Amino acid sequence: MDTHQNSNSVEESVGEIVQQNEAASRPKKLPLWAQITIAAILLLSVSGIFLYKNSTRNGSRSPNTSEIGVNITRTFNIDNLLKQNLPTIVDFGSDTCIPCKEMQPILTDLNSSLQGRALVKFVDVNKNYDAAKNFPINLIPAQFFWNADGTPYVPKAAQSIGFTLYKNAQGVHVLTAHEGTLTKQEILEILSEMGMKQ
Repeated sequence: MDTHQNSNSVEESVGEIVQQNEAASRPKKLPLWAQITIAAILLLSVSGIFLYKNSTRNGSRSPNTSEIGVNITRTFNIDNLLKQNLPTIVDFGSDTCIPCKEMQPILTDLNSSLQGRALVKFVDVNKNYDAAKNFPINLIPAQFFWNADGTPYVPKAAQSIGFTLYKNAQGVHVLTAHEGTLTKQEILEILSEMGMKQ
């Protein structure tokens, strides 16, 4: 009888251990407040992603958001800039070029102070080579100019500052460029001539 009792107690002990292990492996139910908090966080995250993706589709975001800083750091698409219908200057340079470094504070200031009136951009050709490869850049800094309607700027006195007007094989003016530094005053005069609103 002792053997039977021992086997019963072993079976009971094993049964108890199995029950304890099953109870321990069962997920514990979170309190209601924790369940609601987790659901709310998930809902807000999904909503935020949905709103962000929809606001950036087809360039529907406002052109004057903080995203419109002076530096172009991702793939450069001049057509997207020109769609904003503002006089546009894009300066190609490098943070290792001394004349480019001299122009950087001017470009940053103009980009900030002319929001909604003109676009002033900078492309670092060493960090964003692909952005520069479609432009005829012989030396840096080099600036390219477009009127608010997207056409290349035609300076009144092209030779006074040293502009180069590029034409395609059909003789159509496609780009206006300047190589070297420009002062803040020169850039403001050019933008004014390009039709920048005062």
